[in-house]
Amino acid sequence: MKKYLLIVLSILAILIVLCTIGIATFSCARHNYNGTYYLYSNGSYDKTDYLVLDGSTMTDDAGASVPYEIKDGHIYIYFTVYGIQTTVSGTIKDGVIEIQEDGFIKRKTYCKEGAKPQTGNTNEQTQHTHSYIKTVIDPTCASPGYTLEKCSICGDEFQTDAVPATGAHDYVNGVCSVCGEAQQITDGNYFKFTLLADDTYEIRVKDANNLPSAVTIAPSYYGTKVTRIREEAFQNCTKLTSIVIPDGVTSIGEKAFYGCTNLTKVTIPGSVTSIGSSAFYGCSSLTNIVIPDGVTSIGSSAFYGCSRLTDIAIPDSVTIIGKSAFANCDSLQYDEYDNGLYLGNSMNPYHVMVGTRSRDIANCIIHKNTKIISGAFENCNNIRNISIPNSVTSIGDRAFYDCSRLTSLTIPSGVTSIGDSAFSSCSSLTSVTIPDSVTSIGEYAFSGCTSLTSVTIPDSVTSIEGYAFYYCKSLTSVTIPDSVTSIGRSAFSVCNSLTSMTIPDGVTSIGDFAFADCENLVTVTIPNSVTSIGYHVFYQSRDFRQIIFIGTRQEWNSISKSTGWNITNYARNYAHDESIRSLTIHCTDGDVAI
Repeated sequence: MKKYLLIVLSILAILIVLCTIGIATFSCARHNYNGTYYLYSNGSYDKTDYLVLDGSTMTDDAGASVPYEIKDGHIYIYFTVYGIQTTVSGTIKDGVIEIQEDGFIKRKTYCKEGAKPQTGNTNEQTQHTHSYIKTVIDPTCASPGYTLEKCSICGDEFQTDAVPATGAHDYVNGVCSVCGEAQQITDGNYFKFTLLADDTYEIRVKDANNLPSAVTIAPSYYGTKVTRIREEAFQNCTKLTSIVIPDGVTSIGEKAFYGCTNLTKVTIPGSVTSIGSSAFYGCSSLTNIVIPDGVTSIGSSAFYGCSRLTDIAIPDSVTIIGKSAFANCDSLQYDEYDNGLYLGNSMNPYHVMVGTRSRDIANCIIHKNTKIISGAFENCNNIRNISIPNSVTSIGDRAFYDCSRLTSLTIPSGVTSIGDSAFSSCSSLTSVTIPDSVTSIGEYAFSGCTSLTSVTIPDSVTSIEGYAFYYCKSLTSVTIPDSVTSIGRSAFSVCNSLTSMTIPDGVTSIGDFAFADCENLVTVTIPNSVTSIGYHVFYQSRDFRQIIFIGTRQEWNSISKSTGWNITNYARNYAHDESIRSLTIHCTDGDVAI
């Protein structure tokens, strides 16, 4: 075998020949070709000249090792000569390897012990004289050049005279006129690079008027990765027609491509996990976009007004979709099921329910494979009862907004989040069951549910966002678990039927106006875990008289309190810094008068 390698390498070094020869094709799927093959010459084995195949590497009797692979009855052996990879090929079947040496040298045959060639004699001359036709392939900016020589009789072909790619792109408006490659921007002429806390960069455009129409963002800047497209990075770049976002970017910021009205093509890498609010708002020339697996959240109004968008696939990785994410996408094609409109992917076209056929429908069965309900039933005033399947994990923003005739609802145990305004203005809703799986209740989630009388928040919830139960004027009882750490701004404002409230141990902050305009609220119990109380927390709660503080006077005095936190009522004829009623704080070691 060493003689064979020396001959082949010598020829390749002189001619720089890429040889690809196949005599016959076979299916090799059932065979194991690993083992030792001996040179077969003149009817006998020469065991001093052999090849060993181990599945990926071929080793010869001289100890030389080169990679190989077997496909469709052919063996391909790969050499690298002067930095150029070259291939020699042959056939392999029934323990026999026949290798044609470039068409100039005799065929060599190697056999496993016990195997013999089926026909002919080894070391015989080729059966015909090749008639090669030369075709010159010129190099381009992106592809190397070479001379292709192909036999007009048997089709044997190989390449010579390798010429490297020129690399000289001719960019016109950011696109190479030769190969079509978009210009990769690597310097600070177009972008402002901002170093983040994790030593990576976020980018934004310096001058929209100076930006090429087609852009490929470089993955790094002076060796440091670009991981974020900043908020408003390309906002109103109306010249921009296409952009390739590099692998490594994990988030596309709010309004990143807002108002890019001529943007037709966007390539989003698999590294992206979040698409911000209004990221592609008003991109009216965008016809399709691929959201990669790995994206978990799509912000509110992310694709609002993409009027030519006809097709979009939502991968299973997406768990949160903000309000109006696909509003005014007039050309978007939906999958339909029993009055419902859905977006999804080839495996599950019902992943997200985004709307209904009409706002006048009185009933709708949600598909059993649906995971997210986002704005689907907004303003469906005739809906009275809805059954949510157990497959649903997220009730998105405005999912049931202003379903004014909806009377009751059971949220399934797989739901983990209730979005902003999810049940806002459901004025007939009298009861709701929130399961233990829910971890967050969004802003305005139940605001304006004027018939809701009681609610139990499970231990799994850690935050109650602002205005969550705003204007629930019939609410008489609220149970908040110890797991909650913050009560948002105006969370229980205008809950006129509340007379008392116990804030659990674990809450650290009470937001501005949290209990404002609770006209019948008399007593609130506050734990010593609270470290801050917001502005006008009890504003206009006219009957509010006392706070029971589960802690000492010293602990009470150490709480950070915003201006006017204790104002409970106001004289009509005085400025808003004058209280009418006094407030008493009952601590474990005595009272504090306010």
